[in-house]
This record gives sequence, C-alpha cells and structure tokens, in this order.
Amino acid sequence: MSRRRHHPWFSGCGRIAPGDWAAACPARCRARHYSLVPKDPVDGLFEAPPDEFVSERDALVRSLKEKGKDDLAAEAKALRKPTLPVWALNQLVRRRRKDVRALLAASQDLRAAQRGGDPEKLRRLAQRRRELILALTETGGEIVSEQGSLTDASRRAIEATLESASADPAAGEELLRGRLVRPLELATGFDALGGLAAVPGTGGPEAEASKARAETRLQR
Repeated sequence: MSRRRHHPWFSGCGRIAPGDWAAACPARCRARHYSLVPKDPVDGLFEAPPDEFVSERDALVRSLKEKGKDDLAAEAKALRKPTLPVWALNQLVRRRRKDVRALLAASQDLRAAQRGGDPEKLRRLAQRRRELILALTETGGEIVSEQGSLTDASRRAIEATLESASADPAAGEELLRGRLVRPLELATGFDALGGLAAVPGTGGPEAEASKARAETRLQR
C-alpha cells in the first residue's frame, strides 16, 4: 500500500496510509484533512472510532461552513453517532466487502431458486446464506471487541442487520454504503423479505455446525 504525508504543516501526522488518517491523525488538524482527502469526507466520519465520531463530525461541519456550504454543514451536523455494533457493521463492509457482497449474491440466488422450486437447490443455497451470516456475524463481533465488550445484544444486532440486508435488496444497498447509524430491522413475512421465504432444514444446530466451515472459506 502506498503511503504519503497528508500535509506539511503538522509533523505529528507522520506518514499515514490513505484511509487511516481518521483514526491516526491528531484531532487539531483533522478539519484541514477534509479539504485534502479527495473521497467523500462523510465516509471518514464512519471510519473513525466511535469515541471520535462527534469530534470528527464537528470538524467536518466547521470545514464546510468555512467553505460557505451551510446546507451541507447542517446535514453533517444532524448525523448521529452510530452505536458500537453498528460501527462494527460499517467497518465490516469496508474490511470484508467481498464477503458481504457474496452474502447478498447468495440471497439473490436463493430468491431466484425459490421460483424454480428445486428443494435440494433451495436447501443448499439457504445453507450457504446462513453460513455467511454466521461467519460475518463472528467477524463483526471481533470488530466490536476492538473498541469495547461484545455483548449478546450487540451480536444479535449485527446478525439481525445481516439477515435484513440479505433478505431485502434495498437494505443490502444501505448496508453496503457503510453509513449505518442504527441496526437494520429484520422484516417478517414473504413479501417483507423481498420474496425470501424460510427453507426447512437450514437453521438451528445444523447451521451452527457449518459456521466453522464458512469462517475458513472467508479467511482464504
């Protein structure tokens, strides 16, 4: 990965890899970074550790106001700090985007297979989807542990959001943006799940037993 110095006037930044400045740069120079980093600065808010979200947001608001972008500044000021599990989900999308996309693709394949009516294919695809959800939930929990304690409630929030994102294409796109501020609610019913109905024989102990296999595949 290429590395560069973001600006010359504050040596405390050192050489920071692109994308890492939000977590590594001293607070007093962050507002200036927003005018130097070419990507959407709002992404930096959701990359920063949870405890730094408010200071990052306020720095962005100041920068936007200095540029006369008062409307954008007001929108940024209205952004709420994500909860810890939601922050972890946003990082999960950034770190394991390929795997998250694989989950969404598996769900799309399952919806298509349900129209075909092949029971064996349905079970296989539903099992694949469940394995990915379990493995990604495990990874999300590990990310939570980087900033705090992983609770049962946090794990449930991560799993429910992945379930919802994989069941509803619109929710999946929302997850992929990496800007969640609250968990996605798990819809119920065939229509609410975008046509993704439950498939017998794909949950419970059988799904739990497959989690290790899924985790191994994700690490490859």
